[in-house]
Amino acid sequence: MQNGTDQEPPGSAVSPDQVGISTSTFLFKEDFFRTCELQSGSVMRRLIDCYRSPGLHAIGVHRFGHWLQRKKLLVRILLEPIHLLLFRRIRTRWGIEIDLHK
Repeated sequence: MQNGTDQEPPGSAVSPDQVGISTSTFLFKEDFFRTCELQSGSVMRRLIDCYRSPGLHAIGVHRFGHWLQRKKLLVRILLEPIHLLLFRRIRTRWGIEIDLHK
């Protein structure tokens, strides 16, 4: 707050619409960077560990499912089997299940 106003300073909060990317992509990037910040080691090691993180895989599949729900019927018909395959793989391999309806 500056000068008693409730407005944020310029450049402090950027919405996905302002930068021209979808909300799912924007949120996944935040998830990715947050996961990388939690890793230790060199930059390359942190990137590798981040990509191998089961939680990041699970949230990526979850966000893909939410993105898919907002698409047209034809796109959903084509991509839903891929989402279900990925969802079941995450659930079977890592034991992580994130319900799309919550």
